[in-house]
Amino acid sequence: MPVSEPRPTRPLETGERDSVGRKAVHVLAVAGGSAGRWFTRSTRAEGADASGLASLIDLHAVRAGNRLFAMTPEQVRSPFGVEVVQVTPSTIALALALGAKPTTLIALVPIFFWSVRARRQTVIAAVAAALFVVPFAFATGLSQFYYNVLGVQLDVFPRFNALTIDTFLKTFSLPILPFAGSAIVVAAATILVLRRRPSTYGDLLTGTAILATVSFLVAKWAYFNYYYIPAVLLVLAIAGDSLPLDVPEMIRPPALFLRSVDWLRAAAGRFPRGSSVPGISFPGRQ
Repeated sequence: MPVSEPRPTRPLETGERDSVGRKAVHVLAVAGGSAGRWFTRSTRAEGADASGLASLIDLHAVRAGNRLFAMTPEQVRSPFGVEVVQVTPSTIALALALGAKPTTLIALVPIFFWSVRARRQTVIAAVAAALFVVPFAFATGLSQFYYNVLGVQLDVFPRFNALTIDTFLKTFSLPILPFAGSAIVVAAATILVLRRRPSTYGDLLTGTAILATVSFLVAKWAYFNYYYIPAVLLVLAIAGDSLPLDVPEMIRPPALFLRSVDWLRAAAGRFPRGSSVPGISFPGRQ
């Protein structure tokens, strides 16, 4: 039987390579968005089929290479009658951040406390991070792994070349803060930040920036670059001042906390009322 000669191939032109690259990035973006939605299942329409959703990213002027794309609800196509109100951040990225730098937990306290959606994602990310670090913990040895992650923070003496309160006290030959004192300061700052129910990202990120700053100031060491974190949080707070955090019913403290507050109030009601301290209150069922 006759055999045809193989057709010669020509190299792709620059424009064609860019077009292929854009299509590939689009496919990966849609696949990543679909995988993220399948992984979190955090939508207002519980049990809805995700096959009708698609993430659209404009790649018209994108150059070749690794790129980060901001996703907004307007970029998500959904079936008729379904409204996209929020595009949640990547749970996988959060899990990697927790696994690589557990101290980032301090920046998650306000949003974990107030946002129902954030609590779901943080729990999933924490479990994924734990599964990620377990092999390293056994390979290193559990005691050595504990010391490397947490024990060193308790055993090592403060560094007096850092931007902390201990450095300031040492400069003037004053006694440095004990660990209990630093813990009390962070706990007081946490209570003050969590007292106010945030309604916008500006409120939430401002409180997070305050908590991070206080934590760095009373830490055993925190250099200048550490304070980039609260600086960036404040810039984001300004940008998100008018951006709603979520629908009101999804902004509330954990149910366990609310039950604990109700129990404390009921227990306090059994005793004669004394003079109350002005300005002190617990977040409640608002």
